[in-house]
Amino acid sequence: HHRITSVGKREGRGKMAVALTSVLLALRPLHPRDSDPAAAPTGSIRREFSIEVAGRRLNLTRPSPRDCPCANATLCAAIRTGPRQEVYGFTMAEANSTNYEGYDWGVLTTVAWVRSSEVMCKAHSHGARAVLSASGWDIDNVTDAGFRAEWIQGHVQKALDEFLDGTNFDFEGPLNPGDPRVAGYTALVRETKEAFAKAIPGSQVTVDVAWSPDGIDGRFFDFVGLAEASDFLFVMAYDTRSQIFGPCVAAANSPLALDKHGLASFLALGIPSSKLVLGLPWYGYTYPCEGDPSSNGGFCRIKSVPFRGVNCSDAAGTEINFYTIMQMLNSTSASSRMWDDNMASPFFNYKEPGADEIHQIWYDDVASLRMKYDLASSLGLRGVGFWNLDTLDYSGDPAGSADTRYMWNAVREFFASAK
Repeated sequence: HHRITSVGKREGRGKMAVALTSVLLALRPLHPRDSDPAAAPTGSIRREFSIEVAGRRLNLTRPSPRDCPCANATLCAAIRTGPRQEVYGFTMAEANSTNYEGYDWGVLTTVAWVRSSEVMCKAHSHGARAVLSASGWDIDNVTDAGFRAEWIQGHVQKALDEFLDGTNFDFEGPLNPGDPRVAGYTALVRETKEAFAKAIPGSQVTVDVAWSPDGIDGRFFDFVGLAEASDFLFVMAYDTRSQIFGPCVAAANSPLALDKHGLASFLALGIPSSKLVLGLPWYGYTYPCEGDPSSNGGFCRIKSVPFRGVNCSDAAGTEINFYTIMQMLNSTSASSRMWDDNMASPFFNYKEPGADEIHQIWYDDVASLRMKYDLASSLGLRGVGFWNLDTLDYSGDPAGSADTRYMWNAVREFFASAK
């Protein structure tokens, strides 16, 4: 994803609407000693229960339905829908943002990194899962079974307290082959999945992975083990320029050919297509060019900025939201939209009024994304997903709203064809 979060999105960097039935997880009164940890009491007293994970007992408490922040308390029941075609999106809006009202809940099946009860209530009202970000742990401690148990207990408790449906792992640090932390990370995911399944039946645990399993940015994880330990892998088919081994020039964030290669590599490991969700970018990069691209065959030469031992990377550029890209493209300061056939990606040049420096902007739009939706469908993948949902314009601006509808409509088309 991006260089922004506590455990990932590349260090300082990413539904089918299933209507709730009339009997959605109807809450039933229970005796305090009821042994079913998934059941919910009707009183106001929190109920203690315990589960066993990897030979260790985890002590948890289940909140009362009266603690539910939704207008309708039944919306705090966990979503128990089984495996389905996924449209998975990350939310990065602030807790008081109303962007979520503009998400297309007719297609979203999972919204990740949820930080507000309003988003949870909205998701549940449309049969979509709302999941946590699996943060607050340290890779250096994952080989310690006691540490894993303690973190898992606290994390599952957080999900219970916030009426959420699972969690998403996004560790993007380097790990070398044979490093014991590789097995430790897989164990953490496996035990977390076991704990969530016992405490919140129907919950979902997923893992974000780079666009290819070939040691991207030094990430030599146990991808087969992670796929087996989780519900599915979210393949981040973006930031493919994190390490540039060829000419130091601006290029596509998510070239179709690399997306195909990465998915083929995961499948070649024996990972089922039903365990892969193709993660796609709703953002791009703006690169300051060293010289005029027109004097360099159209190529934008960029400053050499090292990343993990490679001298050139996309760190020479700046991530930019889709709605901002559209504003730039529609301004008088931009060239016309251009298309690179080799990378199946749009781009354009941009020059601020009065400035000498030219920027080249590479991004994905409906035309390039449709090709990737078709790829996911042709390979029989579990679905598609996006980093991130809040890069679209939900302000009500007419031009921005039209672009937003266009993006969501393309997802709807994919979803209809993938059924």
